[in-house]
Amino acid sequence: MRGGFIDFRCSCYILDRMIDLVIARHSEDINWLHDPRIKNNCRIFLYNKGGDFNGPSVHHYEVLENTGRESHTYLTHIIKNYNNLADKTIFLQAHPFDHCNDNFYDFINAVINQNFNFLPLHGYFDDYKPYKRQTKEFPVCTVSEDEAHPNLQMSQVIKSVFGDTVILPKKLFYTCGAQFACSKDTITTHSKSFYERVLGLHFNNYDLPFQLERMWWYIFQHEDVYHKNISL
Repeated sequence: MRGGFIDFRCSCYILDRMIDLVIARHSEDINWLHDPRIKNNCRIFLYNKGGDFNGPSVHHYEVLENTGRESHTYLTHIIKNYNNLADKTIFLQAHPFDHCNDNFYDFINAVINQNFNFLPLHGYFDDYKPYKRQTKEFPVCTVSEDEAHPNLQMSQVIKSVFGDTVILPKKLFYTCGAQFACSKDTITTHSKSFYERVLGLHFNNYDLPFQLERMWWYIFQHEDVYHKNISL
């Protein structure tokens, strides 16, 4: 798919809705968006990179070039909406269930009902009550080597994202699947130009979505890694 086509399929959403749901799609069935916990609480932004779409009504529908996986989609949304972000934004793949257990709607309920800065979606969470999560429960890779993707070269991409003076962590804690929710204040900690620069890195680095999967906690300074494993 090539980018550039915009089609607003606007249903009866209230424009001052506090939660936006960003979907990175490529041919997946998204009928799960009919769930009332989703459609009654979220404005849905669907970015389609492949396959016809005849699904549920959404607030915003846009076709993007099929490049950069979900991270390209997330950054595109942030850049285009930087001055009009919702109080909370959920970033999901179009089939979000692969990297969580049966707690997906616990995550959605937590986003609706709780205050937070950064909340990852992950199967290791037994619940989403506010508490200090223990990073030892999550996947971890060293900056120099990752068993699942041994050629990711994390040290260089961390410098590309945060600058050459960044203090590199020895290990990166992350959640598989690159799915999470952020508050507006957390997203706007970085400038719009920061996100534009990271988006630009996609066009000469095929592995960047997998690298960013291991970096979202650090970009958004999740409580378990805030000024502990990385300094900005």
